[in-house]
Amino acid sequence: MRRVISNLVRVFTLFLFTLVVASTAYAIDPVNKSFLRGIAIHGYDPVAYFTEGKPVEGSRTYSYAWKGATWYFANAQNRDLFAKDPEKYAPQYGGYCAYAVSQGTTADIDPEAWKIVDGKLYLNLSKSIAKIWEWEYCSLVIFYQFTCSISLCHSEQSEEFITEILCGVYPEQREGLRMTC
Repeated sequence: MRRVISNLVRVFTLFLFTLVVASTAYAIDPVNKSFLRGIAIHGYDPVAYFTEGKPVEGSRTYSYAWKGATWYFANAQNRDLFAKDPEKYAPQYGGYCAYAVSQGTTADIDPEAWKIVDGKLYLNLSKSIAKIWEWEYCSLVIFYQFTCSISLCHSEQSEEFITEILCGVYPEQREGLRMTC
């Protein structure tokens, strides 16, 4: 009898552990960061994409905590620029792959697969995925401009409808792609 109870306790404990792990696996952090150390965008400097026009690895010497992640910077000036206006320099979608988000999911990124569009930084899983995302994004912009040019978006309702077509049913995507006529 003791052995049966002991086995039941083990099974129940394993079940609870699995339930906790499974539920946390589906919770998506607002910022894409490393699991153990909480470093955002693989330790690359988000400001350098704007100031140097290329990905630059940051240093733990110049770090800043924001939205539950630690952001690394190449120098104190970049760190200070980020601290003054993080929304301006932080990548869109919390640093998750822009293409994956456009497909209703999330994925990690390659800091070398990036693009600045309308003053916003977008990161992608790989350079090949970045090209697909870029093509799709540009296609959506062209479609939207064409739709506006033939006078289909004269009201707020029409604009919302077109934005929904462009962005699917994922509200978190609308902010990054919202355009006006």
